[in-house]
Amino acid sequence: MQYSATLVPTIPSGVAEALSLPDISLPTFEKNTVGVLRYSLVKKRINYSQEQEMQILLHLLQRKCWYLYQHSLRVQYLASHLAHSLCLSCMEISAIELAALLHDTGKILLSDDILQKSGKLTQQEFEEVKKHSVTGARLLREMRMPEEIISLVYHHHERWDGLGYPDGIAGDTIPVGARIITVCDAFDAMTSHRPYHHASTPAQALAQLQCCAGTQFDPLLINRFCTLPLFSLPSVVYSADVDLNNSVNMIPSISDG
Repeated sequence: MQYSATLVPTIPSGVAEALSLPDISLPTFEKNTVGVLRYSLVKKRINYSQEQEMQILLHLLQRKCWYLYQHSLRVQYLASHLAHSLCLSCMEISAIELAALLHDTGKILLSDDILQKSGKLTQQEFEEVKKHSVTGARLLREMRMPEEIISLVYHHHERWDGLGYPDGIAGDTIPVGARIITVCDAFDAMTSHRPYHHASTPAQALAQLQCCAGTQFDPLLINRFCTLPLFSLPSVVYSADVDLNNSVNMIPSISDG
């Protein structure tokens, strides 16, 4: 996958400094039977240093915005279920699970004024938010993560009709993993409580996804997503107000296994 020339392999100094701190206090990510990333496969191309940097990125996201951290756990969980239902290869599923977990790490560099704003964003503020997919991919490239994972983070806001960002590509030219993350990202956003909107019920969110099938979303993925047994999944999928002690086990130990 070729990226736009806007994706340059540089990393802002603030994050670079954080990534260089060996004694930063990290949360403990324990393995769970639900939504476990297949690191035994992905780790063939990820070294110990990269694993530590991924933990730090997640910790920075947690400190930056509690909601975004929990949102990332839920998107990873949903994306894993959707990817498995499509019978993709183990390597493809591994990349999708990891990219879903890291898809919003570019928002670490957004100002708190924008990230915590309770009202509607201005056009200028929205343009700043739109940079997060490029920023997240840039961070992962600096960590020398596998290109397919970088690609999924970079493209997770593209639209089926070509009206998304950052590159405005359309249809099957969007990596399937990015299309999966887009669907799961939207579903979780709609079913989460935020200062600027009330949470939709899962049924309402599914109806909205179906309305946007063929324009914003891949229609085949929407059909498959709507058949997933969502109501049998843990309540963490539907609530942004979960306690970290109950949600942190959704992430396996990056340095284990």
